[in-house]
Amino acid sequence: MASDSTHENSLKASIIVLLMIFQIMSLTSAQFNTVPQSELTADYPVHSSQSVGDLALDFGNEIAGQYIDYGGVTNTKVMYESELDIYHDFQIQDMANGLVESVDVTISDLQKISACWITDAGSVYNYNVDLDNVSDLMQVDQVSTNQGVNPIVDCAIAVKENGRETMLYADGDDLKAAQIAYASPLYSNGDDWHVRTILEGINATSIELEVTSEQLEWGLFRDDMGRLHRVNYTGVFWETGIIDNGPVGNDFELAIDNEDKISILFNKDNKTFLHTIKGHVSTTEAVFQHEHMHDDIGLTLDGYGLMQMFSTSIEDNITTAKLQRSLTNEKNQISSEATLSFLANTENSTVAEVIFADFNNDGFDDLVYSEPNADTSLLTDNGIVSVHYGSENGIGLMPDLTFEGPTNSSNLGSGLAVGDFNGDSYPDISLGLPGFDNNNGSVRFSFGSNQGLATVLLTVPGVSTPSLNGASYGSCLESVEDLNSDNKDELLICSIDYDLQGDTGLVELFFGNIIATTWVKMNSPNQITSGSNFGRSISADGDLNGDGFVDLVIGNTGDLIDSSGYSSVELRYGNAMGFSS
Repeated sequence: MASDSTHENSLKASIIVLLMIFQIMSLTSAQFNTVPQSELTADYPVHSSQSVGDLALDFGNEIAGQYIDYGGVTNTKVMYESELDIYHDFQIQDMANGLVESVDVTISDLQKISACWITDAGSVYNYNVDLDNVSDLMQVDQVSTNQGVNPIVDCAIAVKENGRETMLYADGDDLKAAQIAYASPLYSNGDDWHVRTILEGINATSIELEVTSEQLEWGLFRDDMGRLHRVNYTGVFWETGIIDNGPVGNDFELAIDNEDKISILFNKDNKTFLHTIKGHVSTTEAVFQHEHMHDDIGLTLDGYGLMQMFSTSIEDNITTAKLQRSLTNEKNQISSEATLSFLANTENSTVAEVIFADFNNDGFDDLVYSEPNADTSLLTDNGIVSVHYGSENGIGLMPDLTFEGPTNSSNLGSGLAVGDFNGDSYPDISLGLPGFDNNNGSVRFSFGSNQGLATVLLTVPGVSTPSLNGASYGSCLESVEDLNSDNKDELLICSIDYDLQGDTGLVELFFGNIIATTWVKMNSPNQITSGSNFGRSISADGDLNGDGFVDLVIGNTGDLIDSSGYSSVELRYGNAMGFSS
């Protein structure tokens, strides 16, 4: 994907060069150390070595088996495990009458290099070259060049198993698809490109394209509002939908493995997110966070289908790239021996909720766990919540911070949720006290900062105090990813003992806000089907209908003690105002 700034282009070029160097030097090397002559039982050959710069290389594997000097290490044999097979450097086209605005390059399974680019004059080009150095350059299309209204946007290219190239690119505010059409009775003048407009008025700013195992196009584009869309071909028609409401960064990446698991990497809110789609199931997780995130990111799959990705940050004119590699199928990922173990703070208590989050944004995840039935400070069942801050040495045996329930049977921590409720980019925690005030219940908060979580629990107007009596408000909590695009997460609160006209259990949605402002209750799900307890379990972690809003699944069932009656599971679709009834 082409970048819009010289700085970003230079950064990408630098990273590509570095990665190529890393590939060359990652060849497993074996150092031949000098052994005292008295211990030798046979004559060993003497090898002469040379600098890497002295080698004339056309193929990366030509360096294998040779002895080199590099980085202060001398007389080192380079082994044959190489992934850099070939490279060449020559001019494809002399753009004397224009500038290349964007370039995309891919390499097919047959080692054929394919590229597309658009000039500032609006000419869309395709170029390919095979291992025999046979190349072809064609103009695909001519697009709008009204820079003041519709700037030139990058193209994206992919190659199918049969070698047929396919492209996505913008023409003004429209999106076009193009596929090579080989010479035939229909194309009697030779190879040509079949071009069609697939979406109108979308104002794409960046585009990515891959093909599925069924050799169907699957692409992404970002619009001028920062929303990330999918666009995919079914074999009959093109479909589209929103992946994320954004605003996402200008750079995003797309990869599809052999089992059609789709991986999407993008930046949003000073975080890098990995969004995966497998069939009808999608998940989103934050893989990197930094106060000074940079747009440039990378994602690829290695020869085993394992994910490799990098994110970047820039601070004080220093750019840092964080490289991450999937450990799927790697042996001994998690040792059978515990690295660290510690006992709960109180006797005869049970750990109910365990959550990880980086509350002080230092790059290390922190641990929070609750014991709602713990007895502390001469109280009974008041509950305790413990926080262990992470560091480069892991977490400590003793908690760095604890919160205790204020009264007997308040059961602090029965509900526990993490989200950025006040929109300051630091994760916060919400804690339920369903037994507080004679089972009226309460919800308290500790907000994150660069110093970590606030040491005193706060009550927030509009949300901390229940509107009903005796309903055990705060018995379960669930954070909801920002629905109304105000950069603040929302909060679902369960009242497990609610009972009114046959309905048992209540789930309410509150929109996040700053501490001093009264939080507002929004569209909350009501009970529709029969069940022993609406809100026995809830989950708002997935976008089930692909509209860019998370959806809510609610369990309506009894428990092991009282399991009588019918059970049900209810689904609510999310929107900017909450969840549908």
